[in-house]
Amino acid sequence: MGRAYGSGSGLVLVVDDEADVRGLIVDVLQCEGYEACAARDGRAALAAAARRPPDVVALELVLHDADGVEVARQLLARAPRVRFVFVSALLRRGAQAARQFSAAFVPKPFRVDQLSTAVRDAFAASRA
Repeated sequence: MGRAYGSGSGLVLVVDDEADVRGLIVDVLQCEGYEACAARDGRAALAAAARRPPDVVALELVLHDADGVEVARQLLARAPRVRFVFVSALLRRGAQAARQFSAAFVPKPFRVDQLSTAVRDAFAASRA
C-alpha cells in the first residue's frame, strides 16, 4: 500500500465522541497510509497529545465533555504547529472554527475524498 503525501512520520489524532465515526475516520486515514490514533473526548485528546503531539487533529466540534474549539485552543497552546480539520454537522460553527484556526472544515456526513484532501492539505501546512 502506498504512502499518502506527508504521512511518513506524522500523526493524525482523530477526536469524535461517536465511536463509529471515529473508527471510520481512523480506518480511512490508515488505509491511505497515515498513522492515526483516536480519542473519544476532549480529555482523552489532551492526554493523547501530551504523550505524543500530533501533526494534524481531525476534531468534532461537539464533544460530550468539551467544546471542540476550546480543545483546539488547548492543543494549539501545547503544540503551535498542529493543524486542524474540523469535522461536524454544524455548518455555520464549522465554518467559523475553520476561519478562526486557518483550518479545513469537512461537514458531516462527509465524503472520504473530502476528508482525505483536507488531511493531506493540513499535513502540507504543518510542514511548511
